[in-house]
Amino acid sequence: AVKVSEMMSRGAQIFTATTTVLEAAQQMQRFGYEGYPVVDAKSGRLVGLLTRRAVDRAMQHELGRLNVSQIMKSGRVTVTPTDSIELVQQLMIEEDWGQIPVIAGDGDQGSDVERLVGIVTRTDLLRLLTRPVRQEDESDLHSLLSTALPPAVWRVVQVAGEVAASMNMPLYFVGGLVRDLLLDQPAVDLDMVVEGDAIALARQLQERYGGRVRSHSRFGTAKWLLSPRAWRTIAPHDPLDNAADAIDFVTARTEFYDQPAALPEVESGSIKLDLHRRDFTINTLAIRLDGAHLGELLDFYGGLRDLHQGVIRVLHSLSFVDDATRILRAVRLEQRLSFEIEARTAELIADGLPMLDRVSGERIRNEVELVLREPDPGPIVERLQQLGVLQQLHPNLAWGWKAAGDFENLQRLMQRPMWQAALQEQSPASVYFALWMASQSQDARRALMERLNVRKSTREEVEGLLRLMQLLTGLEPGVSPSEVERHLRPYVARPRILLAARAALERHPAAELLEQYQVHWRHVRPALDGNDLREMGLPPGPEYARLLDCLLAARLDGEVSSEDEERALLERLTNNFPGNSEFPGK
Repeated sequence: AVKVSEMMSRGAQIFTATTTVLEAAQQMQRFGYEGYPVVDAKSGRLVGLLTRRAVDRAMQHELGRLNVSQIMKSGRVTVTPTDSIELVQQLMIEEDWGQIPVIAGDGDQGSDVERLVGIVTRTDLLRLLTRPVRQEDESDLHSLLSTALPPAVWRVVQVAGEVAASMNMPLYFVGGLVRDLLLDQPAVDLDMVVEGDAIALARQLQERYGGRVRSHSRFGTAKWLLSPRAWRTIAPHDPLDNAADAIDFVTARTEFYDQPAALPEVESGSIKLDLHRRDFTINTLAIRLDGAHLGELLDFYGGLRDLHQGVIRVLHSLSFVDDATRILRAVRLEQRLSFEIEARTAELIADGLPMLDRVSGERIRNEVELVLREPDPGPIVERLQQLGVLQQLHPNLAWGWKAAGDFENLQRLMQRPMWQAALQEQSPASVYFALWMASQSQDARRALMERLNVRKSTREEVEGLLRLMQLLTGLEPGVSPSEVERHLRPYVARPRILLAARAALERHPAAELLEQYQVHWRHVRPALDGNDLREMGLPPGPEYARLLDCLLAARLDGEVSSEDEERALLERLTNNFPGNSEFPGK
């Protein structure tokens, strides 16, 4: 007993009867739809359906100046949201309309009051009729949401759904969040997609429960900032350990690409169109959250099937032409989820590699950073090389045993609190990048950093690592602790470089020097300081630093071990100190 409302695309785009064929052709080229309802410009009533086939034939005959009313299928073939799919089938067969407009109101019975709320296509119908029967736990995810989400977060989802239902706005979780929930992985971002006005929904939630709203009307997005008081209003008895500071609401939208590799133009649309703009089928799943629909799974594009089969499948054949960064995203998802890129998608990746040349360095860099933020980035980079992505970025860019080993060393070191602290609670992405670049030829390294427009701080880490590795590998055997400390002191403020060097020099004797420095030598301090030197009558000046360095070196090398021994050493040092006649007793 599936109804039209469960399969239609909401918010269908329309043409007026006076739209020219040329304007319609341009619109169809941008969005790729096969049919558009045509309405009267004054009354807004449906008067026909314009198909791509009719527009293409008119353009072939150079009839672009005609109005679409002169080439459309005239008439009124409609359904309502509560009609059955059997009626849709009957109308498509009898009337030969491949797209049936969905109207609300009484317009289909002769009244002037009608509202076009969506459209049902042949593709919608075929997907519904060929959809495999789902298990109960897959078609209704209410229980999954209630158990997978922390109690306070689950309560926020419920109140957001209740308010959305009162405003007649379908509300959804979409994409990666749904994918991760179905794979029993923790949900991180609680973004919600709204079929309607996301800003109005967020403001209504604010009025009822508190907090603040930041919105961007141009993009139809709103961020509901939840204060502790707002959380307590929503979930007075639940722990707030995993409570987010904000929840994002996004108006459902569609997008088109004016040219390959360009950023897309975005317009509001239905949930189906919003899901259709996504990259891979496993990211097109949605869970409805409003009212009685809470927990309903939407799967228009076979995402659930591919999720069960462990397949990364691109959504359409020009996807990598539209946005070549999806190539890197496909590999990242494949390796993270232990899935497999299906054969046709792999072919499209190979065909789309040259499109990477058109993508800006910043966008590729962002994707590379996401790769290096993964828990185990090495296999991802290796797979990128297998697919030819690295060679496309630079002919000499490679992934070899040295970089792979360094990545493994870094992962092992990050398990130790001593070295983990070197990250200063930040991502290790730039450390991985420095290790990778250190294993490349100089030409490949410079060219790639130029291509990716690498940040200054990252360049400094790469260059600092190369200098430090050269310095450490050049030290003579038996070097004193004080000499090592002197060489490494400039890196105290750049502990990430020390971490990278430790990973890169795993099997070199210098690794032990880095260990000793990190564990012991960097913590050593003389007992005496500048105040003691002043009390001894030494005039302040640059020589203080030299004397204190001498005391530190003596401590590190075991020449002194107490304050008295330091004072005795200082006495000997100042015998030849410039201007020693000024000191008492000299």
